[in-house]
Amino acid sequence: MKVVVGACGRPRRLQQFVATVVCVYLVFHFTSPHLWDVEPPRVHTTDDTFPSDMVVAVNPLGGYGSNLNLKLTLNIKSLVKFLDAQEDLVNKEKATPDAVQPEVEIVLHDPKRCDEIPEVTWLVYVHTQPTRGDKRMAQRRTWANEKLFKKRDIRVIFVMGTLDVPVIQRDVAAEFARHRDIVQGNFTDDEFSGPTKARLALKWIATYCTKARYILKVEDNTFVDIFWLRDIVRKHRAANRLIACPQWPDHSRLIRRDPRKCSGDIWCLRYTEFPGMTHFPRHCDSIGYLMSCAMARRMFQAVPTTSFFWLEEIYMTALLTSRLGDVEYVDLFRNYTSRPVRAYKDTVKLNKRMYVFSRVSYAPEFYAIWEWTLAQLRPDEVDMLSVDVAARIPRKTVKTNDTSMLNTKRPAH
Repeated sequence: MKVVVGACGRPRRLQQFVATVVCVYLVFHFTSPHLWDVEPPRVHTTDDTFPSDMVVAVNPLGGYGSNLNLKLTLNIKSLVKFLDAQEDLVNKEKATPDAVQPEVEIVLHDPKRCDEIPEVTWLVYVHTQPTRGDKRMAQRRTWANEKLFKKRDIRVIFVMGTLDVPVIQRDVAAEFARHRDIVQGNFTDDEFSGPTKARLALKWIATYCTKARYILKVEDNTFVDIFWLRDIVRKHRAANRLIACPQWPDHSRLIRRDPRKCSGDIWCLRYTEFPGMTHFPRHCDSIGYLMSCAMARRMFQAVPTTSFFWLEEIYMTALLTSRLGDVEYVDLFRNYTSRPVRAYKDTVKLNKRMYVFSRVSYAPEFYAIWEWTLAQLRPDEVDMLSVDVAARIPRKTVKTNDTSMLNTKRPAH
């Protein structure tokens, strides 16, 4: 059978189909011998992902010597496409890029969070999950501490969805009562909710924190050398059009569609998504990216006219930014790592200040990297700190400017 609509197959639906076929085969096999005769697969000469058809010969009379046979040819690739298309009709949350997404509503937040200080230079919004309070606390106590600098010009919000578990929601409410830094939306928090969290954050910024100058998006396991990032922003002339991030250029990140190789992977695309393309367009890594507040407002305005996509970094930094046109990128690919072991080893054990963004899995390593970073600050960086934080820093500081490490060499991550 030939089906026009196609996409990367989903293993669950395919497994259900195969299980049904096997059950039917077993019933007929044991009740009527020789009812089913299966011919060897015919090998295609094309470059299809699935290299063969399955040809099943059926003898409906079931007796010996019968010459009446019916042949059913199943094109496996078309079958996978058909099953995947049926799944799309049911599951609209992870649908095609043209799907219309419902409006995101805020259910828990502090609307006066940015009004409590006269100037907001940095608004940090963190993608997190309701159950990851330990990671939020690690960031509050280290680089995302709102009392870190003398100017007190940082505001942090933790963006999340909801879970239908009353005890978890009670914990989130209690955490919000203590810190007042959670923004929670009316959607289920899962692995596909990244773009919805981004839309929620853009909506909150456009409504309640318009005076912020820079917007920094990170994950709750992201460690940021906030001092180094300040240097990058200060030296960039086109700050209003700025996006600084570890960047994946055009033709650098392969699109995977073969379910045999990427089954269960969130990066496994259907054939209807980015059709005809072999690589993703230019985008930032999800570990973190910095942009001006003017850029964030323009991205929020582009949301209604931009196709939705479930990968947050693609949706935000490829699809939405493609609507803006005049974007100035600062590539930090050389200065990030997504490997937690490498982040701790290179920083603490090898005594190198080389990452603006790094992914860290465990709280002890998070705190260790932070203490090491404080010990390596330049005198001018120490002068920016609040009195309480500066008092805990060892007197030894480095005299070199680590931003000289910025270059275009792209190591393996």
